[in-house]
Amino acid sequence: MRTELGQGVSPRAPGVRLIVYYKATKAVVCLLLALAITLMIVTGYVQRAQMLAAALRADLVNDWAIKLGELALRWLQASRLWWIVLALLGEAVIGGVEALALQRGYRWGAWLVVAATSLLLPVEVIELSHKTTLVRLTIFLGNLAIVWYLLRRAMKEHHAEHPHYPR
Repeated sequence: MRTELGQGVSPRAPGVRLIVYYKATKAVVCLLLALAITLMIVTGYVQRAQMLAAALRADLVNDWAIKLGELALRWLQASRLWWIVLALLGEAVIGGVEALALQRGYRWGAWLVVAATSLLLPVEVIELSHKTTLVRLTIFLGNLAIVWYLLRRAMKEHHAEHPHYPR
């Protein structure tokens, strides 16, 4: 009996392990940043929370979270900083699910990462055209490499399991 682990991309492949570490680390960092901003808001360090949120907006968060962060920063009110916290938590959950799915070798794991990552690539290109930084360019190229690698690997493993013989 075949398990779902045997049907997904191999979590033992070095490239897949690297992607798992990247996604898991990113999820933890986003979670810690959300916690830091929450603590700053709760303890009255709103101005410092706004500075941290502005720094995150510049380089470190995915484009949907950047847009949400920019919207919140326009108002510059403590209550609106909660949107940045929610965006970071969302980023942490998505990254955590992606890492877990790849690490467990679920068949849908590679496709989830490919879909979630590739959907934002056009937005990242637009963002790069407006403001190019080394961090943004590195993140874009890393995401492009992840999509390319996982797509290639998933297709290769799918064809190995389901060969199509000409008739």
